[in-house]
Amino acid sequence: MSENLLDSFFHKRLNEVSMRILEMAGHFLDVNTLFIAVNDHKQNTFLHVSNKNEILASVGDSLPYYDTYCSLVELNNGSSLYIQDITTHPLTRQLAVTNNLGSGSFCGVPIYLKNNEMYGTICALDRNHFALTSEQLYLLETLGQFLSYIIELEQSHLTDSLTDLFNRTFLHEYMKEWEASEASIQSLGFLFLDLDRFKQVNDTYGHEAGDELLVQFSRRLQECFPARYPAARISGDEFLMIMPGETRDSILSMLQESEETLRTPFMINGTALHLSFSAGISVYPDDGDDWKQILKQADISMYQAKHAGRNKVFYYEKAMDADFLQKMSIEQDLHRAIEWNELKLVFQPQFHLHTGEMTGMEALLRWHHPKFGIVPPLQFIKTAEENGLIVPIGEWVVEEVCRIIQRWEAANMPIYPVSINVSTRQLQNDFVSFLERMLSKYDIPSSMINIELTESFLADSTAFAVLNQFQDLCVDIAIDDFGTGFSSLSYLERFPVQFIKIDQSFIQRMLDSKKQTDIVHSIIVMAHALEAKTIAEGVETSEQAALLKQLGCDWAQGYHFSQPVNEEELRSLLKR
Repeated sequence: MSENLLDSFFHKRLNEVSMRILEMAGHFLDVNTLFIAVNDHKQNTFLHVSNKNEILASVGDSLPYYDTYCSLVELNNGSSLYIQDITTHPLTRQLAVTNNLGSGSFCGVPIYLKNNEMYGTICALDRNHFALTSEQLYLLETLGQFLSYIIELEQSHLTDSLTDLFNRTFLHEYMKEWEASEASIQSLGFLFLDLDRFKQVNDTYGHEAGDELLVQFSRRLQECFPARYPAARISGDEFLMIMPGETRDSILSMLQESEETLRTPFMINGTALHLSFSAGISVYPDDGDDWKQILKQADISMYQAKHAGRNKVFYYEKAMDADFLQKMSIEQDLHRAIEWNELKLVFQPQFHLHTGEMTGMEALLRWHHPKFGIVPPLQFIKTAEENGLIVPIGEWVVEEVCRIIQRWEAANMPIYPVSINVSTRQLQNDFVSFLERMLSKYDIPSSMINIELTESFLADSTAFAVLNQFQDLCVDIAIDDFGTGFSSLSYLERFPVQFIKIDQSFIQRMLDSKKQTDIVHSIIVMAHALEAKTIAEGVETSEQAALLKQLGCDWAQGYHFSQPVNEEELRSLLKR
């Protein structure tokens, strides 16, 4: 049923133009039957038929492709084929269809698409012999070319130009057809997929690499799922499988069978990229009354899977609605967070593990939402990255840090370097020049600012130039969350880096695992070999601090030393 629905969707859209083409052919060809047939190299289906005196074919009739005259057009080097006597011609005399007709003539011209695929044929057929002039054949071929052009226009209207998957327009048109068909009394499943950290690929390897990744993932989707299920690219790195007749469990089962293929590393310009995806599943009528509601719920499920840590598949649950609405509200309200003075900074002090003295601090962003209270950065930083708000938010952070340091200096307070987290997106907007202007505006020594970058930035083509700009400005660089990204020793050797921050995931597990302890020790030894200091993140116990000191780690931060504090609390801490 669902396979016929997809076929009939396209056939109906071509129905009127097919009828007009056969009418035009009938003006210069006096034959009993004219028809347009399409094929998938398995079946040959009559899309539109015009019979005069005798019904030799009907719309919707389908025959094995290689048992039909239409296949002979392709075998004829894809060129037009005219057979005056089908009973004596070597190509047709042995076919069962010839035995049924008894005698007659056949002419077929190919319908080619721009990818050199033969979509189908326009044919003339009669039990009585008919003559065909070169002018008549030329006119019939012209009609075939015209239909090719119409089909390509229709496909371009309904498909994504990059991946050749269907697009949003197709989704809405196809679902109208589904609503009007008998298939609407059956179940309908949506599988919504979103590539994890796709933006990081664009930022690190460039948009051409990102486009190639989307193309490769699209091909895999088409390989993994039956052709009767339309695959669509909804936007950016979001994809949708439309699956009539399926249930939650059957969709999940098909996805699990496809996971190995979908998660195989992508080879992009000689580099193997490991990328996961998050997915959501929703099914009609179990989860809602109409397809638009089901689509929204599949999207919500995918969104929840992504926010639960990515690389997950979630079924839709009704409780997700309220959580999703809150997240959407947060995304919308983020636009006015700076203007309404809702962003605040807190500071987490860093301490020397061997002397116990404070050595610096990390500036951490907090959002005081009027309705939801304090919104953790994990809930809004990714959104800010995606919609570009990270740039003005990041600039606000830099200027606010400079203002605060200026206030400390005016109050004759002890000053320590402040680390600021900066994303790859911010660095694309001439961030170094902005930082230099702020240091000059507030008369802050560059030694008072450290910049924290994720290790994946080191693979960016602009990394060397940007890091040298920081070095010229005498601003120290720290590599944040080391061990969780794409970097390698070869990158670290090339670039001027003063600090390597050991990710808290290693710190939290090292007391329970010698392997984790060895990893932390290896990072410390490597950093020292590169003449960089190490800073342990997320140190929560005295036992962790003692072990880090024993392993030779330089600095540390975490709740064992101090939780993040606001400016007033920090003043009290600095005065001790």
